[in-house]
Amino acid sequence: MARQDAINPGALYRKVGAGQPIWRVDCLLRHAPLPHVKLKRVDSPATQMTVAVATLVDPRFFEQVSTE
Repeated sequence: MARQDAINPGALYRKVGAGQPIWRVDCLLRHAPLPHVKLKRVDSPATQMTVAVATLVDPRFFEQVSTE
């Protein structure tokens, strides 16, 4: 499992499951007791979501996508 301090803006993630879009980390939100990240959809940057870092690094919910 990835550590939350390894999450950087620009990193790419996808929800687990077939046909899921790719999301880019826009920024980390650390002002709450539980850190969150703001994600923007790569193919539609106006589409955004905020998720807890713990959810983003949990392989049951998200997987990191290679930039290569």
